[in-house]
Formats: sequence, C-alpha cells, structure tokens
Amino acid sequence: MDKKQKNILIALGAIIIVLLFIVLFWPRANTNLLTQGGNSSVSNGQGSAPQTSATMAPVPANVTVPNEGDKNVSSSVAVPSVQASAHPSGGASQYRQFSISVNNNEFMPATIAVNKGDIVDLEILAVDKDYDFTQPDYGFSGLSVLPIKKGATTKVQFEAVTTGKFTFYCSSCGGPDKGPIGYVIVTDK
Repeated sequence: MDKKQKNILIALGAIIIVLLFIVLFWPRANTNLLTQGGNSSVSNGQGSAPQTSATMAPVPANVTVPNEGDKNVSSSVAVPSVQASAHPSGGASQYRQFSISVNNNEFMPATIAVNKGDIVDLEILAVDKDYDFTQPDYGFSGLSVLPIKKGATTKVQFEAVTTGKFTFYCSSCGGPDKGPIGYVIVTDK
C-alpha cells in the first residue's frame, strides 16, 4: 500500500469518526422514542411550546379540567383513567393518564383538558387502520411523528408547560385540515 492509499484510508476513517460523533452526540430536542412489545411511547419531558403557531390557540372560556372518576363530563372530553400527584413531595401538578381511540378518522374523545404543569400520558388505540400522532408545539412532528398501527396502542407523554388549546392530528391522513384532529387544552390552575 503506497502513501497515497494510506492517506485516503486515514481521511475516510476520520470522516467516519466525525459522522459517528455527530449521530451519537449532536444536541437533539428533548424527545425519546421507545418501542416495547408493539406499543410505541414518546416522552417529550419538559419540552416547551412556542408562543404562537398554526396549531395553538388561546384557552377557551369556562374550561373545566376533569378529575379521575368524574361522571358529568361531555363525551367529547376525556376523563383521566389514572390521576396522581406528579411529584413525590406533593404539589399541585398532577399525572393524568387518558385512554383515547382513533376510528373512522376521528379521535374519541377528541379533547384532553389539563392544568399547566401536569404530566399528560395519552394511550391512543388505532381501531380500523394505521394513523399517526402529530402535535408540533410539543415536539411531535417531523421525525418525531408517532405511528399508531391498527390494533396497537401508542403512548404519548409530555409535561404541559404552556397554556393554550393545542391541535393534534394525523399527518399521514392529510393533516389538520382533513382530520382526524383532537385538542389538548392546557389551563392555568
């Protein structure tokens, strides 16, 4: 092997090392994708939502955040199936788990109402076909769009850090203009 070939191999090795470094250590959004037994899960941790966007609107008037076991709630509003203090030391923030489904291009229930600071845990079941979960304000877009396979449940978890009415939708179905769509409403306590 002559000197020119050695220099080419050294340069290729250096490029491979740089690419590996970029892939492994480049700063990313606070989004982790996990797959366990056919269930997908994304935790967006404490990602922040922007001040304004096409999928964010002000909080509507007279929003009531339901608690676990509430019975007098509209069928279009999800009631948490599990609710507990979000922090071991107590505090006002709650962990709220919701089970919703998507069938015939409709999320049901379509509205999730929580308080600012709550940990939101959505378990979404695709009934009739494959869908996805997209919500750009909380980092669920682009490469972080979550597939929801027919017959499977996808778990989406994030901290509600900004008040507003946030539209989520299926981007592979045509986006928010074609549906299905739903809303996460985050109120001040």
